[in-house]
Amino acid sequence: MRTALTISVAGKDLPVDISDETGKFYVTIETPGAGHGSIRLDATSFAELERKARKIKTKFEFPFTRLQADGRVQHGKVTGFHATSGNILVKWDSGDTEQLASWSSHGDVTRRLTAAEAAEVERLTKARNKAQADLNLYLRPLKLDSLKKAAEAERDKAARDA
Repeated sequence: MRTALTISVAGKDLPVDISDETGKFYVTIETPGAGHGSIRLDATSFAELERKARKIKTKFEFPFTRLQADGRVQHGKVTGFHATSGNILVKWDSGDTEQLASWSSHGDVTRRLTAAEAAEVERLTKARNKAQADLNLYLRPLKLDSLKKAAEAERDKAARDA
């Protein structure tokens, strides 16, 4: 028997049914790929069905590039999402793996850059970093510790000179 309940499996909301014979909750999941079959999950409660459904994985890879603060680029692939935390699961081209918090910013990320694009990004970022360092060095002796204190000192000087 069809219910008004739905369950999210691998990003799709699927209708939940209840067996008239057993009273169990069940959902039928179409499986992509060469087999083009389906999986039927069943459970004695909706909560149990949800737990079983979270274990169903959809295999995918999403290649991307992350720009590091020092100007280096880092290539990786999103391979999935953590079942309970929702963190982004990443495998870097170096072989390392990492979980990136799904709620935070991950710096500058782009689609997967070609070798030429990555080289240009690294060149431009290093030039930017050098220019920023040069600017900081130039401004260091010109900076005021406090605008208020400098203005007060100038006011006091003007008052004495008046």
